[in-house]
Amino acid sequence: MAQDAAELQLPSVSGWSVYLVKDASDPIVADFLDLKDPGSHLSREGSHFIVEGPEAIRLLLASRFVPWISGAFLGWRHGLSTCLSLSWDCEVTQKVLLKASLLESLRPSLESADRKEACKALLLLCDAGLMERITCIPARHASAALALAERAERQRSGAATWKELLKPGPLRALALKQLDEESVGALFRVAAAFGVDVVLLDSSCGDPFHRRSVRVSMGQVLRVPCAMGSLEELLPQLLRDEDVDAVALCEDEDESCVYLDKLSTIHHRWVCLIGAEGNVDLMACCRHRVAIQKVAKGVSLGVAVASSIMLNGLAERDGRTPKVSVEEAFNRTLMEPMLPETGGERVM
Repeated sequence: MAQDAAELQLPSVSGWSVYLVKDASDPIVADFLDLKDPGSHLSREGSHFIVEGPEAIRLLLASRFVPWISGAFLGWRHGLSTCLSLSWDCEVTQKVLLKASLLESLRPSLESADRKEACKALLLLCDAGLMERITCIPARHASAALALAERAERQRSGAATWKELLKPGPLRALALKQLDEESVGALFRVAAAFGVDVVLLDSSCGDPFHRRSVRVSMGQVLRVPCAMGSLEELLPQLLRDEDVDAVALCEDEDESCVYLDKLSTIHHRWVCLIGAEGNVDLMACCRHRVAIQKVAKGVSLGVAVASSIMLNGLAERDGRTPKVSVEEAFNRTLMEPMLPETGGERVM
């Protein structure tokens, strides 16, 4: 009778079946066990990935993911095509694992989630102590809400995918190379903030759907389209076939580059390359090699700060640029008056 009474006290959440997790050995939370050393199903080649944090889960609930809640974890299944095309898939129940104290703050998003009525949603609730025993990570704010998303379709790589993401007219793209999961997640947040249309990830980058990437991005990896492959193959084809100009971020000690504040014109279709310093082939593809002018040369801003400055500068410039070809935009830049190299200013 005591157990029945406890079950009756479970909160009601419209559209969700609520389940109280009482034991870390409950099979329903098996996918969330020991997230510090996750199983192969959560690897880049695996079948699932974790969405962590209330903010990221709100974005997930607002997207075309089918929600499933299990115990204190929130799990999801979705069709993921070329890292961006989300399709409905109601064959497998998704799970959300949530610390009980966060339920009311997430209730509006949970109850407004748009999903097919045939899809059953499972909401799993548990206390912080049990959640920590299950996940082996502290159940603080960002880690007290977890969703399990299934990679229903493997992300394909290469030119067969990125062409599907490009739109006609003005285009802002971000190309990343040799960045770890945290940096990738941070740059998805920057990309979302400055209206980037697509992120192109080299295979040397960390998985954008790694738990750490999704958390640091605050869920923006679920919103900004992306494709993965070899930038050495993709970038030349992008520039050749799609009327796109390329801008590479350089160190300010590189004498071959121009300062961002001296770049007054940019083509309305551009890609900004981050993390390719030292890669001769990729840098050779870029018409513009740009550095950020600083009072103290050689002081690192960090990839997220530097990328924010770059994307903000490029977004401001493409808004002022007439819709001209790459060649014409580049020629206009060359024809601008050169300034003497005084006070740290560099001749273009």
